[in-house]
Amino acid sequence: MPLISAVERRLGEACKLAYYEHRRKAPKMSHAFKTSLVPLLALAGALSGCASAPPPARHVRSADLASLGQVSLDQPLIVEFQPGDIIPLHFTLDGPFVRSPEGAPPIPLRVVRHFYLRIDKDGLKSSADGENFDGKSVTPGQFQVGIGVTKAGAEARISIRTPTPPGLSSK
Repeated sequence: MPLISAVERRLGEACKLAYYEHRRKAPKMSHAFKTSLVPLLALAGALSGCASAPPPARHVRSADLASLGQVSLDQPLIVEFQPGDIIPLHFTLDGPFVRSPEGAPPIPLRVVRHFYLRIDKDGLKSSADGENFDGKSVTPGQFQVGIGVTKAGAEARISIRTPTPPGLSSK
């Protein structure tokens, strides 16, 4: 079973939440509501110290994802990738003017360097050592979309460069 399908099957809709971020404006609060909210937040903060610690992250090799069992975003998942691992990338473009063909084969992404991917309720983060997922990137990621004309006709391109984590060179 392809890696992406196994992750989607195990994480279901929760996995999709890791990929997308939803933002909306917070409603305006009245002064009376704000002042009554402060004691409530103080009580909640005091009681949170009594709450149990979050469960430790589950570690799994990418090759073992299909046999992982039940997965919940309440428990972080750390997936280890080794050089040579293949990650099938399913690409879909759908819109009023253009559409990718249905059933197009996945694009095989080959892992070139050992790394870890952390999946939790806050999203996706990568790490070179499996421990430090919050470091500032050495170089930012890039996403480019373009269309051009060649002798054969119109041609579209998409280029994505992932951010480079601390301690690694970009190549």
